[in-house]
Amino acid sequence: MMEVMGKRKKSNLLHFPPRPAPPTDSVNYEALLRDLIEEHRPANTVEHALVEMMARQYCLIQRSLILQQDAFDHGEVVEKLPLLMRQHSAAERGFHKALAALMDLRKVRRK
Repeated sequence: MMEVMGKRKKSNLLHFPPRPAPPTDSVNYEALLRDLIEEHRPANTVEHALVEMMARQYCLIQRSLILQQDAFDHGEVVEKLPLLMRQHSAAERGFHKALAALMDLRKVRRK
């Protein structure tokens, strides 16, 4: 609940139109995961987990973009956009963190 000028107002920041999240869209997620595995060719379980993390974070990035567009389309920019932008940034950081960890593991393995 949020207080607005002494009155309680129910927050609707997390109420979006129902859409399936890309990570649960098994066809797109599986295709993306296959492509990332083919590109990065994980050599062990840890590398494979990092590639899976990259796929999940990429799907979350795409979902945040869809929800941001929905916020613009429904005139809910002021209420929802800050949260959606934070979620988008967190997913991008997660993707790049997993990619950097994968590259670091490979560098150590080559030595």
